[in-house]
Amino acid sequence: MTYTPGPWTIVPRGFLDGYGVQFSDGTLAVRLGLTEADARLIAAAPDLLAALRAVSASVLTPGGLGGEGGYTTLSGDTYRVMRAALLKAEGREKP
Repeated sequence: MTYTPGPWTIVPRGFLDGYGVQFSDGTLAVRLGLTEADARLIAAAPDLLAALRAVSASVLTPGGLGGEGGYTTLSGDTYRVMRAALLKAEGREKP
């Protein structure tokens, strides 16, 4: 699955009295009358996905986030939430 690369930015008011989201190539991605908070969350999607991938890879790499040559451990619930979000973003979520 491919994604439109970031950065995505918010477009100030003017679209149905709300905000929009614009891709890096200038294409308007979302024209809805979004609240500023929703527009910021959508615009952050590429960065959030990259961060989730980096954390996921670090957790599974010796000396990752924990350093000292050990594996980083996350609580089972934290890891499951992280993996579920990553799988959903990549279109690989389980029904």
